[in-house]
Amino acid sequence: MSQFQNCLVSNKKYDILIDMPNFGIFFIHVLYKKLPIVIIQKIYEDYLEPDIVYKKIIFFTNIPQSIQLHITDEFLLYIKTIIYKLSLRNKLLIPHITNNFKIFKKYYEEHYIKKNKYFDKMNIDNSFIQCILMALYH
Repeated sequence: MSQFQNCLVSNKKYDILIDMPNFGIFFIHVLYKKLPIVIIQKIYEDYLEPDIVYKKIIFFTNIPQSIQLHITDEFLLYIKTIIYKLSLRNKLLIPHITNNFKIFKKYYEEHYIKKNKYFDKMNIDNSFIQCILMALYH
């Protein structure tokens, strides 16, 4: 079993990342019994999740396989989850990532906004990740 398969926990309403910093875990645990779930979710989405997602992308770009320009299945799944699922629910994710990771911003705009992929024989998600890795390590 891959170490990354447990990155997302799904409940009936939300997909919640569980690999948050200890402060986030403590914060949500303390508030869980005191506030309605809708408020806790809003706090999580606005203040914790964008940075958690950004740090996870940075983590994936720094693993040995990425440095060797290899796209792991876990990295691909995580990018797809961000682009097609999490970003639709949380409008703060993509702006936070693009403000902090300029390479991501450049290729996100090219691939998902302008619909121009750089690697013709790859699907759009693989091309997007490969562009980021090439920009970082080639």
